[in-house]
Amino acid sequence: MADTILIEKNVPCLMRDGVTLYATIYRPQEDKRYPVLLTRIADGKDTHTFRSTNVFQFVQEGYVVIIQDVRGRYASEGVFAPFVHEEEDGYDTINWINQLPYTNKKIAMFGDQYSAYTQFAAAKTASTFLSALFPIHLFESMHAFSYREGLLKNKALIDTTLALSENVIEKRDTRAEDKKDQRFHLYAYQERKNQLYRYKAIDKLPVFKMLGVQWLFQTFLEAEKPSENHPLKSWPASYFVTGWFDEHAAHTLAAFQTARKQDEDKHLLLIGPWKTGTLSMPTLPHPFGYTTNNESLANGGSLTDFHVRWFDHWLKNKRNGVNEDAPVLLFVMGINKWRKERSWPLEEEDVHYTPFSFAASRQDEAYTLVHQGEDSSILSFTHAPFTEAHELIGSPTLRYQLPKHTQLSSFYVRLYVLNEEDEAFLLSDGLVKRSDTDDQSVTVTLSPVAYHFKKGERISIGFSAVPLERYRTTVGKVQEEDLHTLLPHLIKRATQLTLPFAKQPLR
Repeated sequence: MADTILIEKNVPCLMRDGVTLYATIYRPQEDKRYPVLLTRIADGKDTHTFRSTNVFQFVQEGYVVIIQDVRGRYASEGVFAPFVHEEEDGYDTINWINQLPYTNKKIAMFGDQYSAYTQFAAAKTASTFLSALFPIHLFESMHAFSYREGLLKNKALIDTTLALSENVIEKRDTRAEDKKDQRFHLYAYQERKNQLYRYKAIDKLPVFKMLGVQWLFQTFLEAEKPSENHPLKSWPASYFVTGWFDEHAAHTLAAFQTARKQDEDKHLLLIGPWKTGTLSMPTLPHPFGYTTNNESLANGGSLTDFHVRWFDHWLKNKRNGVNEDAPVLLFVMGINKWRKERSWPLEEEDVHYTPFSFAASRQDEAYTLVHQGEDSSILSFTHAPFTEAHELIGSPTLRYQLPKHTQLSSFYVRLYVLNEEDEAFLLSDGLVKRSDTDDQSVTVTLSPVAYHFKKGERISIGFSAVPLERYRTTVGKVQEEDLHTLLPHLIKRATQLTLPFAKQPLR
């Protein structure tokens, strides 16, 4: 354990093109060589100590911690171009670390969201120099960050661009009065974001032109889908973390599956009831309990403790039982317990795919139609109460038929649980962007979830048009689509919901 921690601020690291990136380094005072934990961040290296991982605990456990501002952000030189330079800059940074006198060339990376992406990018070019990764809320490309099922995530992009704008303004070579004026406008718009989300011509939002960051917003809008989903050929030992309400969950889970195919003994997965943002919680009618808290995760300690245990095994060769852990540790909502599994998704012999068919025109179906008002654009089907416990673990799928020649281009589907007091809780959702083909059969894969249905609880499916404040089918000016005219067709045709139920629910 380190008694004294040395902090070096604004340590320079020269990139291959002459740009210098700067880092803050935390290390033990004792004159030895130590393994290194690196994180490369876009929101300011000097604010990292306020995150849910404890940098000082890392150092006390015998690690050098390097927190670097990515290119063009805060202390680092150059122009910030999201997702563009992280492969080369990650490689050059790791090469620089290997030459530092107090490191032993054992390097791991950690961090959430954009910092999770920088781990993925660095591993593309420098995987042989990386012993381990700990990505939280991972997305593997700008397209994955900007789009969901082909729909633009306009709310997330507006929030992100506004968040990035303050440092862009601060780094400009302009008068202090001009910067003050632009910051004033930025703060004013941040208080009125709900108006921005529904602006019709999203690519012409005046706020970003006024702030001089239209180029940044346009970069996200024009993100191209990569030619291959996971071009990383060799994953370092990786501990993946995501949440049931994380908008990047599908990407994190796909990365875990790809990594396990390469070497199943080197990768673990933790899924909690969290949304995007380091272990943040959604709005809930009921709490999930202390074992989802950052300081007592799954009764295994803090999030920092999970990191230390993982890095101790892969960087210090400690026999601490990590290699004996279950590959998947997931939180089951409804019963508020953690469950250990062998794989994601569950093994075929551990799950039963249960179909639910319904049509409002048939009286013998378990679903009943709940039409929310004459002018409502939402159609809900509610199932009869469960007569016994069921445990949903996986991605629900919904298949339905559309009438020919329909002009509706996209849909939004939500899966709710209703308790005996009729309190509704959103479990999962799905988007579909229709193609121009003649195929009228639509299959929606909803977001992954784990929920323990109790006796007396019900499930509800809600159809609606895509909410324009969150997603857009196109970048340019759009008209809100009216799903109401299509609803009669949905309820006249066979519609099937399939839920993956665990054969052995928790008790």
